[in-house]
Amino acid sequence: MSSMKSKVRLIGALTALGTLALAISCHGFFVNPTLTGVSVGPQGLTLTVTETWQMSATGTYSDGSQKTLNSGLVWSSSDSNTVSVDKSSGIATGVQIGSATITGAAGSCSACSGSTTVTVQLTGVNSVIVSPSSASATINQTTAFFTAKANGTTDVTNAGAIWTVLSGGVDKTSDFSLSFVDGQGEGFLPTTAAVGTYTVQATYAGKVGTATLTVTN
Repeated sequence: MSSMKSKVRLIGALTALGTLALAISCHGFFVNPTLTGVSVGPQGLTLTVTETWQMSATGTYSDGSQKTLNSGLVWSSSDSNTVSVDKSSGIATGVQIGSATITGAAGSCSACSGSTTVTVQLTGVNSVIVSPSSASATINQTTAFFTAKANGTTDVTNAGAIWTVLSGGVDKTSDFSLSFVDGQGEGFLPTTAAVGTYTVQATYAGKVGTATLTVTN
């Protein structure tokens, strides 16, 4: 009887080992998930000149899990004269007003990098002045240009100002093609906009400046 029990136990053990071997051959055994993507944060970060910030990165893995990446990334800035970033630590520093793209790359795959935009703003902004106070543009033909200055002195036209076009309090920015031209300012070309009068608005450091834009045929 004892011998029979031993045989049954042996058969059970062999069966279990066979099942385990099959699982290993099909799926691998204790395989570490691989990194498939990287996201960088924070999004929409705003710094002042000389202010520093520790950038963060999250890795996504082949098994769907996510983990904070504290090492193994190479950090870079699209414009180190505006925002510098330490290559290994990921500490970003505001250098001068403007915006730059900060990227963290793991290098282990083509998708293993992430980016975010960091904006450097002035402190002590009391007002934003938009010039000229009024301008006109022709649908799909001529462009109206505006500039924005913080406190009336520092040009922030393409250095952090957020431009919008309003009509009766409704955002109509998508009806215009916006493009910055050095030496002229932020350009507004009406594309699908209707003929009429609009308000051009520049927002910077929580302050708003406005001007009038007239659209004609």
